Amino acid sequence: MNKNSKGIVHLFLLIVIVLIGIGGLLYYSWQMRLINFHAWQKRLANPNFLKTLSPTPTAVLEETADWKTYTNETYKYSFKYPSDFEIQELPPAGLEPMFAVVLRDNNNNQIFSIKTDKDYLPGDIL
Repeated sequence: MNKNSKGIVHLFLLIVIVLIGIGGLLYYSWQMRLINFHAWQKRLANPNFLKTLSPTPTAVLEETADWKTYTNETYKYSFKYPSDFEIQELPPAGLEPMFAVVLRDNNNNQIFSIKTDKDYLPGDIL
């Protein structure tokens, strides 16, 4: 026998020994009533058993369901924000090309802002 066939024989013997060990462990567990195959057979015979295994759908709460949406038609963007926050547009409409949108919380803290460059005009590609 060459080295390759000895390696294959050893691997085969190892697999056989492992399978015999697993089989012996299952047989011992069955004899000691650690594994109850009859209970599983009864469960599988019940037509409603598979229904109990499948997850039941639950309602998904949309965290942003009550949020408002800010849309700017001039610059073509929109975003959602909490309904208790406030949007402020700077400078007031008509004073383009400089434009900013500031999102503030209940305490008037600036949370988020979008600003355009004074050289940017609606329709320009950034």
